[in-house]
Amino acid sequence: MYFKCAHRAPSTCQETRHIAKKGNKSLTVDIHCHRESYNAAEMMKAEAERVGFAALSFGNDLTKEVNRKQLADIKPKMESLDVRLADMDAMGVDVQAMSTAPYQYYYWAEPEPGRDAARLINNEIAECVATHPD
Repeated sequence: MYFKCAHRAPSTCQETRHIAKKGNKSLTVDIHCHRESYNAAEMMKAEAERVGFAALSFGNDLTKEVNRKQLADIKPKMESLDVRLADMDAMGVDVQAMSTAPYQYYYWAEPEPGRDAARLINNEIAECVATHPD
């Protein structure tokens, strides 16, 4: 069922339906996945220490432990293009829309290092796409 955003009601207009295709093949598209930049994380360590920001410092002890375990499990999938592509193949996903991992927005950073990290992250995502445009 398709929904109209403005009215939040089921859509009866079939012209709004879009199917991702490559030739005659319908594509399976993952519209929510994240990419972590190891290089940006390393670059921002000193800035995080300078401003007193500690990743995974929020929440109770159980939340912190769940976050640590989850990050350990998914980190290779967010850092390695080879691991990501193997997972996509295993799941039957043809295309992913990648975005920056939310904790790498670095809202707490000063403007210049935040800008430099954003530039690095964007360049790494662009390189991933250029390497595997399909």
